[in-house]
Amino acid sequence: MKNRPIKIKSFEISCKFGSVMSAFTFYVGEPKNDSNSPIQNQEKWLSSDRGGEVPGNVKTDLVKIHEMSKKYSVSFIDLFEYAITAAQMQQASRNA
Repeated sequence: MKNRPIKIKSFEISCKFGSVMSAFTFYVGEPKNDSNSPIQNQEKWLSSDRGGEVPGNVKTDLVKIHEMSKKYSVSFIDLFEYAITAAQMQQASRNA
């Protein structure tokens, strides 16, 4: 049996560092089914080692996408990419 290539997607999140917001790059792959958040390990590291905080709405949205991917048996990464693209298109149409 061949190993399937691992799909990883990088994206930036504006995180809070004290009173300053700064973009921070996160990497997501297919999370474990029992995972609370697709970025829980990176989020923990950001908090404990860098003093940063991921906005609650971002965490909530990622958990929702993860739950939907499990419910409908689709790839989290594929659904995540779709959601990001749809959000970017929506934002672009607002700015036009």
